[in-house]
Amino acid sequence: MYDTTFGMADPPLKTDHNVYILGAGFSAPEGLPVIRDFMRRMRESAEWLLAERRSIEAKAIRDVLAFRQQAAAAAYRTRIDVENIEELFGLASATEVRALRSQMRLAIAATLDFCKRTSSPEPLHLTILEEHYKTGPLAQCSWIPRPDPAGLPSGAPKTVTVQASPVEACVASMLGLLGRTTPSAENSIISLNYDLEVEAALSTLKVQASYGFSTTKLTNKAPYISPTAPVRLLKLHGSLNWIRPGHRGGRLTAHPNYDHELGAPVLIPPTWRKDFPPQLTEVWETAVAVLKEATRIVVLGFSMPPNDQHMRYLLAAGLSGNISLRQIVFVDPNIDRVSKRALTLFRPELIERETLFLQESTASSFLLSVPPPVEIGRTRLLAR
Repeated sequence: MYDTTFGMADPPLKTDHNVYILGAGFSAPEGLPVIRDFMRRMRESAEWLLAERRSIEAKAIRDVLAFRQQAAAAAYRTRIDVENIEELFGLASATEVRALRSQMRLAIAATLDFCKRTSSPEPLHLTILEEHYKTGPLAQCSWIPRPDPAGLPSGAPKTVTVQASPVEACVASMLGLLGRTTPSAENSIISLNYDLEVEAALSTLKVQASYGFSTTKLTNKAPYISPTAPVRLLKLHGSLNWIRPGHRGGRLTAHPNYDHELGAPVLIPPTWRKDFPPQLTEVWETAVAVLKEATRIVVLGFSMPPNDQHMRYLLAAGLSGNISLRQIVFVDPNIDRVSKRALTLFRPELIERETLFLQESTASSFLLSVPPPVEIGRTRLLAR
């Protein structure tokens, strides 16, 4: 049982619990922007929004860009990068102008929706053993298989090839759907992203997850979410499909998708001030609890930015009571930058003990490689 005050009071010994921490780089292959590109894409979205007759969101973007211009004065005296959307969002959250904070959330949501709707990501083709595809956990998913071509060598195992989005393929690997898993295998995802790419993958894979809310805190309208699902998807900074109730303390509503007509979704900046709806406290507490039980922590596309101090304290709080941890793996194309930041939190001798791994790779290359560069307990029955 989870202790809802801080996590597990007495965490059990786990043998196969993977906790994945996802940053913006995880969703980038789907055409979504990372921090350095976000303001540019926001400016690009304004014309598209007007063409789509979404004038309220277009105005929100104009208001945010006007605030960015005003905020430039702060950059003369302080180390605030007003071209960094996270820092700009954090600055907006520090103001007493509630309307500005709402406009910021709406502008971020509209930018992500624009990027999603106007991108054409390159799909991945996975060749899977036919027996596993037909009888394993992928049997119910929405991927359409293409049979083997004729003329295969006699006795060669039959395979099927499926087309998947990058995030679909990664999530399937993370959850152990591309191979065989142990009965004790557990999977938790801590996402720092606002987007719905993991949810879309869950829908395709026919897997349900829990957002970490109790039934008294969330009204759920999303078919891929169930409060009793064994997979946990903990979105610490909010989500495009979460709408705040009209009064403080009421239930959030999780919708199937982002709907711009519902108003600004629940998004909070990863900075010094957390403008928390009270319901999100439960999600953060659950995140501490799963970190206390983690056998492996795999960090994908998260560069450990210095301004996200809350994430550093979350890791420290979770690991302080962990008796099950075997591995911490950081995966990033720019691993030199990430390693310098990771080693401000973790002791360098963990590398020598093969507890801390720093892997220079994209998430998809890491999760789909056969054999894997670092073993994380999730086999892949993929033909290469």
